[in-house]
Amino acid sequence: MLELKNVDVIFARGTPDENHALKNINLKINKGDFITVIGSNGAGKSTLLNVIAGTYSVENGSISFAVSGKNKGKTPLLKRFFGAKNKEEGVVDVTRESEFKRARRIGRIFQNPLLGTAGNMSLEDNLIICEKKGMRALKFSLNTRKRALLREKIKQLGLGLEGRLRDNVGMFSGGQRQALTLLMTVLSNPEILLLDEHTAALDPINAELVMNLTREFARSQNLTVLMITHNMKHALETGNRLLMMDSGEIILDIDGEEKQNLTLADLQARFQAAKHRELETDEMLLV
Repeated sequence: MLELKNVDVIFARGTPDENHALKNINLKINKGDFITVIGSNGAGKSTLLNVIAGTYSVENGSISFAVSGKNKGKTPLLKRFFGAKNKEEGVVDVTRESEFKRARRIGRIFQNPLLGTAGNMSLEDNLIICEKKGMRALKFSLNTRKRALLREKIKQLGLGLEGRLRDNVGMFSGGQRQALTLLMTVLSNPEILLLDEHTAALDPINAELVMNLTREFARSQNLTVLMITHNMKHALETGNRLLMMDSGEIILDIDGEEKQNLTLADLQARFQAAKHRELETDEMLLV
């Protein structure tokens, strides 16, 4: 559903600080893939997500989406409310498309749990605007029946927030807000979900809670997910594919049964074979 062909990203070209951040990246992401992305700091992980999201432009290469107008299976709660439909079909080249326009197709969650929600707005207002219609969405009227539907969705989080629809989100903890961000992003029906170390700033209990919710939403909604993590336990246990990056390149792409049986020792051996040096046991190798 998403393909990068021969993608290069070069920062500060022609200066002493020139950085070839992505080097001839070729990557096909299939519908329903859950891909974990690992690599040491500076490997190009976040740059890869930024290129997909349209935050950074590419020096060379192309990025395209395969878009289907058919909503297979379930219609998200807020799209039922608004009656929104996706009528686009076919392959769309988005290489030069702005970040704003790509946001129609892409959901993204960052490390900071405060970035995905508006703290000075109520929980119910946050849920409404997540449909990506912006402030115009607030003109939408919530009645008793529709609030009941929202409560049912919020119950999935298991945080007891279903009775706090009118509370400002700023009153909630970081873990609660990151869980809400995940729910809101899923409700917006993204074609691909980009997770940039979305549990890294949480304590271990909340990190595990958000990871479990991530796995459950990915499974139940058949989401396509690209997740950066420094937590090797999460990387090995989650998803059907694993990418390892180093110096702006994808050096390993492991999927299927091989991914299911992968161990940390296997990764270290594969890295050494590919790069002819040992994998550094730094923050990348957290378990």
